[in-house]
Amino acid sequence: MANCPKTDSAIDEHKDTDSTVVGRKSSDGNTPLLSHIRSRTSGVVSHKRSSDHSAQILAGLNELRQTGQFCDVTLKAGSKTIFAHRVVLASSSHYFNAMFSHPVLESYSECVTIQDVDEAALVHIVEFIYTGDLLVNEETVETLLPASNLLQLPFVRDACCQFLQSQLQPENCLGILRFAKFHNCNDLWETTRHFAEDNFAKVASSCDEFAELSTTELEQLISSDRLIASEGQVLEAVRRWVGHDLGKRQKAAKRLFERVRFGLLSRDEIVRLGRSAEFLSSNPWCKDLLLQAAIYHLSTSNGEELMALEQFRHRRSTSEVLMVIAGFLDSDLASVETFDFRTGLWTTVPDDETVVQSNTSLFPAVPDIPRARSFCGVAVLQRQVYVIGGCINGNAIRFVDIYDTVENSWIRGPELRRKRDEVGVAVLGQKIYAIGGFDGSKALYSAEVLDVESGTWRSIASMSCARRRLGVACLDDKIFAVGGELDDQILCSAEYYDPSTNMWTSIADMEMVRRLPAVCGLGSRLYVIGGEDAEESYLTSVEYYSPETDTWYTVSDMNEARSASGAVAYGGLLYVVGGENDIVCLSSMETYDPQTDTWTVCSQEMKSARSGAGVAIVELPTNSI
Repeated sequence: MANCPKTDSAIDEHKDTDSTVVGRKSSDGNTPLLSHIRSRTSGVVSHKRSSDHSAQILAGLNELRQTGQFCDVTLKAGSKTIFAHRVVLASSSHYFNAMFSHPVLESYSECVTIQDVDEAALVHIVEFIYTGDLLVNEETVETLLPASNLLQLPFVRDACCQFLQSQLQPENCLGILRFAKFHNCNDLWETTRHFAEDNFAKVASSCDEFAELSTTELEQLISSDRLIASEGQVLEAVRRWVGHDLGKRQKAAKRLFERVRFGLLSRDEIVRLGRSAEFLSSNPWCKDLLLQAAIYHLSTSNGEELMALEQFRHRRSTSEVLMVIAGFLDSDLASVETFDFRTGLWTTVPDDETVVQSNTSLFPAVPDIPRARSFCGVAVLQRQVYVIGGCINGNAIRFVDIYDTVENSWIRGPELRRKRDEVGVAVLGQKIYAIGGFDGSKALYSAEVLDVESGTWRSIASMSCARRRLGVACLDDKIFAVGGELDDQILCSAEYYDPSTNMWTSIADMEMVRRLPAVCGLGSRLYVIGGEDAEESYLTSVEYYSPETDTWYTVSDMNEARSASGAVAYGGLLYVVGGENDIVCLSSMETYDPQTDTWTVCSQEMKSARSGAGVAIVELPTNSI
């Protein structure tokens, strides 16, 4: 007992240090030291966690596996034998947990054969279980994903799906789509299906698996409201698929053609198909579909009853907008504006070049055209918008820029054979025509056509007279060139071009001379709108040409005089936008209803006034996806 005070003294000396001293227990079972600490630090808790403890455990277990220590199970797949620990496998996989927990042969067998799992995939999976590291690439993903499904390893499965998603291309997406469906990877399947729908035209033309789709698979794909492609591309894809094995697939053709929305085909496409004896003889059920589509296009009403039918309903992932490109306001413009027919709002890229849209618009803003210009022509073909010719800083150009509606970006196109300012442009029969214009020194008689497949322009027959500042539009199977100017003389003459004969034919003169008119076909009429007369007065007057009678008729005047404006037809109405009068360039737009012979000024104006702009109806992907 003599030593007790000394011990207490020793404890006293070290009470504020980290040294551990074992002393006599007090009556409550605690040492005097612990009692002293508790009295001074009541309520304080110290909690420490090793940041690398888990990694150290895994590394230690993997080392034991590699050296064969304490291993109690051997996995076999093919020719591979893998040593492992039951507890490690069971803690990582519900599959192994169930196997080792239930009274089945594998639960006590030292060697377990894993059926339906690739041997290399099993090696990768065991490595992952012991290390947390996973190698996913083109060589491993096809065996890893089904193995992860069977062995119930969600991390491995998700990693494989993410890798496949990152590799999506038009050439491989259908293979990945089938792979995802077979292995019940629903998220990957949905993502891949959307990719195929968004890139349908490229998928149909470049993916080998497209021709191997089943009837049901193709029907589901082309029935989608999300599909981003022109309806002509959808129709052509179906025809190629049927033709790949005509004997076996002819019976499915009717079912598939009924899913093509014939009402969304262009008028040129409808006419071409209606005149194709080969198409109609091999697909007789298409006659009624083409007839309904033709009636829809010829109707001057809004066609609301037909729009309710699937054949005429726009796919929800795309919709048509009025696009106004470039033009002139103090200088050449590069900006592009789109008018959403559903909301009545304009969308553009603001001055800071940030791509934005209005809160109620479903469409992204279109980026500026790379080369500002004015008095250019615009054509739309196969979901691409061609901006052709015009002038830059007053100089005539041959340049062509192409806007890809799917990629929302611009690329350079094949240049014209000649410089063409104040040019007329039209699309007919899957070809683009550039007519007349001004080459910097004289008005032009000549015209040329772009073969989109070869990417080359070639000359066609020249007009009967040279025309600059003319108006050009299509009606039926012909391209009309109207008015314009020649050697300071403003013209009232007009003529049309027939591609089947490569000839121009004169028609009756307009009731008055017009340069820089807006020209547009609607129903069976060719409308010529505004422009300037011989006294260079800006016009509000409008007239239309009837091919049936070879006669011009006047209709109600516009609310505002316009020259160098643009005109399009949509929903049975004419839309006339921009232009200039004797005071200013215009940002306003007005519509004409042929049923009531009335003009109505739209409440919303463009963000920028402009004359000499390119104008077209364009089908754009929406942001509602």
